[in-house]
Amino acid sequence: MSRVTVFAPPVSVRVAVNVSRVRQRSVALGLLLVTALGGCARARPRDGFSDVDRLVRARTGTGAFWSSDSAADAAAADTVRALLATELGAEQAVRVGLLASRDLQATYEALGIARAEVVQAGLIRNPVLTLERINSTGPGEFGLAQTFVDILQRPMRKRLASAEFELAKVRVADAVYQHTTEVRSSFYSLVAAEQRADLRRAIARSVGASATAAMAIRAAGNLLDVELATELALAEQSRADAIEANAEAVVAREKLVREMGVAAAGTTLQVAARLPALPGAESSVDSLVALAVRSRLDLIGTFAAIEVAGRSLGLTNRFRLLSDGSIGWNGESDRGKDVQQGPTISVAIPLFDRGQAASAAGRARLRQASARHEGLAISVRSEVRGAAAQTAAMRARAEVYRTRIVPLRNRALQETLLQNNAMAVSVFTVLLAKQAQIEAGVGYVSALRDYWLSRVELERVVGTVLPSAPVVDVPIERDILGIDTMSVNGQRLPRDSAGDATKSRGDSATPMNPAKSMNHAMPMNHAMPMPMPVKPSTSRTGGPPRTAAPRAAPSTPVGSKQRGRATATDSASTRVPRP
Repeated sequence: MSRVTVFAPPVSVRVAVNVSRVRQRSVALGLLLVTALGGCARARPRDGFSDVDRLVRARTGTGAFWSSDSAADAAAADTVRALLATELGAEQAVRVGLLASRDLQATYEALGIARAEVVQAGLIRNPVLTLERINSTGPGEFGLAQTFVDILQRPMRKRLASAEFELAKVRVADAVYQHTTEVRSSFYSLVAAEQRADLRRAIARSVGASATAAMAIRAAGNLLDVELATELALAEQSRADAIEANAEAVVAREKLVREMGVAAAGTTLQVAARLPALPGAESSVDSLVALAVRSRLDLIGTFAAIEVAGRSLGLTNRFRLLSDGSIGWNGESDRGKDVQQGPTISVAIPLFDRGQAASAAGRARLRQASARHEGLAISVRSEVRGAAAQTAAMRARAEVYRTRIVPLRNRALQETLLQNNAMAVSVFTVLLAKQAQIEAGVGYVSALRDYWLSRVELERVVGTVLPSAPVVDVPIERDILGIDTMSVNGQRLPRDSAGDATKSRGDSATPMNPAKSMNHAMPMNHAMPMPMPVKPSTSRTGGPPRTAAPRAAPSTPVGSKQRGRATATDSASTRVPRP
């Protein structure tokens, strides 16, 4: 049996009753009072911002700012200019973002919209005045009607709108907090990109010096073409890597400019030169999960959405059978006759639409809001556990670079310099050791960047900034430049610098010309000897390769100012550096 759905408007019933003049005046006065009831409310768009500021300040330590075209705006602009004129840290960048971002100003307007909805919910619909005359000689009718269902619904509508207003506050505060995490992430990415670009340029200089030496040695006939091509290719690759690193730094600067919402170009920003050191011990996973359950604004928002859905369903169920109705005053006049007038009432009779669909939709929205809250509560715990594990892994990786890889690369470079001073290895070996040392520095900067980005992500999923006490540590770049002593597994290693070895040798070192152009690439300011093993060169006539005759061994003792250069025929045991 097929079902036929009939759509019909509600049936209105109008009842006219004659009453005395006193009662007529009372009804008219009542209509006027009802009409004026909703006309006193005013919408104050900035209501609720203090609650947003409190929520943001509790999670970031910095308050929000909503522009109001007042003296506070001028003070905020002065603060932004003062911050941009100094070196920005992570907290200063967040402060600039809260003061200058136009996206946040647009977000705050959601409070004004929600507040206006609260005011609107407290208003009742305007009365309807009707005047009717069919012709100039016929009778005329007039009437004034006011809905009364609107008046009955007014308290529940106001409570529903207030709940939606509270939800809007939480959502705005959450959007502000998410914006601060984006600013922090962009800041750490920029500082790391600047560091990586500096180290890539250092690698390019070092490898470029090696290529310059290779060309000089090849011109002397002591280097194969394939070896020269390898050195030149490495130099060009390092140059390309430096170009890419510079471009990444420029892009990171502009991204931070966008996130902060300032009109200045990225090149004018002054940011910290180094990433912060690793902080103290991390919080336990259980404490982070508990903190997230208390702090996550989106979780608080989904709970508030349950209240909104429940109040909406209550309003629907309460008036499902009384969807519309009005009371009024009607009159009819005819020429030469008395005016006939009296009150009227109009009520919708629920014959076809009894509010079943609206009630079912309300129950579905309530179940939907409840399920979303429960699902987010589960996801929050999982997100915190995953982010905490990622942060711990990035911390361990950065610690390996800081305590093992970089110090060992430093030590390897120092030992290579000592071997070079003893004429046991060539300058190319020294340059390769220097390149490996700087590559270790690049790896450490990347690991430290990944740690701070993962920490910002952990703060995002927890819903608040995590307290931490930074560890006082020597910047790793000073170790890379060979200025300070090193540590492996917490033990300080002696400073065996090539500069000290050179001082012990006095002025006996006699470097080749290419080494003079490479001194800027070496960690110490000294002239290195250039003992080059004699390489076989390829004959251009197609004959067998020719080998240069070995030089005679020095006739003077090692350490004498008249000492000759070591040759390729010297064994490693004869190259004894002077203590």
